Amino acid sequence: MENKIKKEDIANKYNDMDYIWNKNDSWHYYTFLTIKKNLKALSEKYFQDAKLILNAGSAGNGYELFLDQIHLDISDKKLENIENAIVADVCDIPIENDTFDVCICVGSVVNYCDVVQAIKELKRVTVPGGYVIIEYETSNSLEYKKTPYYKKNVGLASTFYNGQEEKIYVYSQDYINSILTHLNLKKIEETGFHLFTSGAYNLLHSEEKAIKFTCWDFLTKVKLFRRYASNIILVCRKPF
Repeated sequence: MENKIKKEDIANKYNDMDYIWNKNDSWHYYTFLTIKKNLKALSEKYFQDAKLILNAGSAGNGYELFLDQIHLDISDKKLENIENAIVADVCDIPIENDTFDVCICVGSVVNYCDVVQAIKELKRVTVPGGYVIIEYETSNSLEYKKTPYYKKNVGLASTFYNGQEEKIYVYSQDYINSILTHLNLKKIEETGFHLFTSGAYNLLHSEEKAIKFTCWDFLTKVKLFRRYASNIILVCRKPF
């Protein structure tokens, strides 16, 4: 995949932010709350006894998971006051194979990088039988309806964040699933959100108006509707 997003630009961008999840950005603050809620539920279900967790691309946010975490991020300033932190790229994790019981990579981190290499690295540092949890933004999103990157395997999309335009890579759900199959990662659970919010944004071009449609996100429990969610959370397991 041609790299049009520079790692140093992303590092500088997030270093300069006071808040990654700004309450004034209702769209992405809802994203944060949804991720946090899902991680708590997944922790209780799958890894409440995990001894060591990698939080990749964390920007220092532990999502209130009161478990031993190693934080990893390319934005060094976001890790300054964090114990057990590593400044590094998720595509090149400086950790030995089979180290972590769980690897978490949320906050659309993989949408800024080579998703194949990132997932490959996350799998590599996970112990056999351990869990890899990924959250990503998808090209299936109704936000991208009638755009060149709608449902494309990989597309460099124009979207919004904290009231400003930004570029991210978006991936079709089929493409991500094919990567998991190729890497022999078993998908055991999938959750979606920002369903009709993304369609409403496409029509209304207003985050504040579109966010009112989050009440319909429960429909992503149905696979047919989940196909059009903007964000997907995956729980995968590395073979023993």
